[in-house]
Amino acid sequence: LAAMSHGANFSVPGAGKTTVTLALNTVAMEPDSRMLVVAPKSAFQSWEGVVAECFDDAAAIPFLRLAEDRQEVVRLLRSGHPRLVVNYEMMVSVSTDIRRYLTGAPSHLVMDESHRIKAGARSQRGEVALTIGTAATRRDILSGTPMPQGSGDIAAQADFVWPGEGIGRAIRNGVAPGKALSGRFVRTTKSQLDLPPRTEEF
Repeated sequence: LAAMSHGANFSVPGAGKTTVTLALNTVAMEPDSRMLVVAPKSAFQSWEGVVAECFDDAAAIPFLRLAEDRQEVVRLLRSGHPRLVVNYEMMVSVSTDIRRYLTGAPSHLVMDESHRIKAGARSQRGEVALTIGTAATRRDILSGTPMPQGSGDIAAQADFVWPGEGIGRAIRNGVAPGKALSGRFVRTTKSQLDLPPRTEEF
């Protein structure tokens, strides 16, 4: 991922996509850059805790949550805080401010659970993601289930990460996603995690 200008991480749930993405941001972006993560609210806690888990420095900059109060969300975006996490619904509501935030400094935009933009321009979330994406210096998508209903689900996600390169169009025209995205994504499988056998107690 660090060797790519933009990328995709399709590792299975529990493989550490959040940690890998923070590490990627640390090595691939300039120190004064910004990082905005768009994620479902259920993932907020992971992003808020990952900085303390990964860095010894007590002064390491945490992720701040953008949710609920729209005025507070806009205030935080305009403050230029370097690490923010926002949910998909709020992303739609404050898209103009997000675009301004991303253009204000070198920026890393991450779509966590990126299959939520699989409808592309046919949905508000997808359309806004495609619009704000071009304002970011680097774009990454994370999903353990990038194609929940079929290969077409990944086309809009590819358009977000690599706009104008025709990858999404190729997938819509029948090119296998693995071939169209060859060399552009990483995936850790369940077997590669080498987990011990599960024990169930009733």
